Amino acid sequence: MRFRAEGLSGQGIGSFLKDGFASPEFGHYEDPDPPSTAVAMHIITPAPLFLDQGKTRLEGFTVAEGREIGGAIFSKIRPYFREGKRRVKSQRSRERTRQAPSDKEMSLKDATALVLEEAWRHTTGNGELPVGARRLFYAVRRRIAEHTSKRFNPDTGYDYFSQTLLPAYQRARVEAGGEPLAGVYYDPRGKIHEAHTGKAMDLGTRDVDAYEFPPYTFNKLLYVEKRGQVPLLKAARLAERYDMSPVTEAGFATVAARTLLSAGAEGEKYQVFCLHDADYPGYNILRTLREATERMPEHSMEVYDIGLTVEQVEAMGKMPETYERTSQVPKKLLPLLSDAEREWFVGEYLGKKGNKDTYSSKRFELDDLSAPEVIAHIEARLEELGVEQKVIPPEEPLKEMGAKLFREKVDDWVDELVAVMLNTGELKKNVAEDFMERFKLQGARAWIETEFSRDDSKSWRAALKATLQRAYAGKHKSGLEEHVREYARKELLGEDREGDEEPEEG
Repeated sequence: MRFRAEGLSGQGIGSFLKDGFASPEFGHYEDPDPPSTAVAMHIITPAPLFLDQGKTRLEGFTVAEGREIGGAIFSKIRPYFREGKRRVKSQRSRERTRQAPSDKEMSLKDATALVLEEAWRHTTGNGELPVGARRLFYAVRRRIAEHTSKRFNPDTGYDYFSQTLLPAYQRARVEAGGEPLAGVYYDPRGKIHEAHTGKAMDLGTRDVDAYEFPPYTFNKLLYVEKRGQVPLLKAARLAERYDMSPVTEAGFATVAARTLLSAGAEGEKYQVFCLHDADYPGYNILRTLREATERMPEHSMEVYDIGLTVEQVEAMGKMPETYERTSQVPKKLLPLLSDAEREWFVGEYLGKKGNKDTYSSKRFELDDLSAPEVIAHIEARLEELGVEQKVIPPEEPLKEMGAKLFREKVDDWVDELVAVMLNTGELKKNVAEDFMERFKLQGARAWIETEFSRDDSKSWRAALKATLQRAYAGKHKSGLEEHVREYARKELLGEDREGDEEPEEG
């Protein structure tokens, strides 16, 4: 049970007292001088009913009771809590004072490394719950103010933290013989849109770790750097026609997306294709899908380039857009470029604007093509690249799965025929009318409240359904079975139902 009071929260008495600086056995992880205290809690109930075999959940102890009990405990340990907070704050101040003075101010990287574990402990409840990288970033951002006047950029700071600083910190812990901070996950930035199933799954780290490719459903993956292309792909039914599931991101593929693509490509089970703009970021997206990166040093897989490429754009007779850029073309990309691509992407040096070197470069984006042109280009490239045939399982799995599909269809056919023969729509209506009074629905509110005391995570609908199911299984199943059996007998044998008039002879 979780106890809460005035900003203090803990799962169980031990955790609540630990974080309240009132437990000598389980001292607060930051407390330099744990207290010598004892707190006793006595709950009186005539008949405690445990809701699980581990005897960790008692009936009647809901969120509201957790707050009431937590408030009662906190009223006694408040002095310990405040004094513990003061000790921790003083300890941090002394540690900062002991640090060697330096003429050079601490960098964002060093300040982040200094506070990251403390921020992690705070956001996870000392490792009890998982934490997203963004929430961890906010906790780090608040804490670095104690160590440096430097601040994360409001626009790019989270990307710098999540894509550079946090991965580097986790690697350093492992290289030092330790474990990475547990339970840290990245928020989803993209999706996989499964062909034929209609499912679209977020590409967060936890989602990908738990994902299993549906067997014999699709055998290709299409990485698309722009989510806006998906409605177009769906309208053209490319996923279904080619057994190819689009994987979408907003720009560069995350670790989660590359992990998914790599898992699919392993053992050449899935062909992986990439659709991108004809600009240097688009080319670099393709490169990072294929090659190892700092965050994924062991990563490598075959990725087929659908384009757009500079050569393709010029062959179409399209005019590129000229623009000024101050960003640098990645050094790892330069050796992979042709002369024409270097002319487009590196471009002409224009001198400095402000403090930055400026270049005149060219690009051509997918959105500069019409919708029919995009689809025609993808289809042509798939054929040029040797796209695999549509999925058909091997003989043995096909035999087993075909028999299963046949049985499922027979089930559907029989259900349809029985529904017609027995007029099941009328049967269901009669059963509902005849049995509604027996189930005493006027007590629904009390049932729902009782079910909430068993499991406060349920909605009122789920609570009512669970109570009705118990009532059916415990009291009404045999009666309902007999009612249905009698109805079916009369319907199949053509006998008159109770209350019907005898037919006149002649």
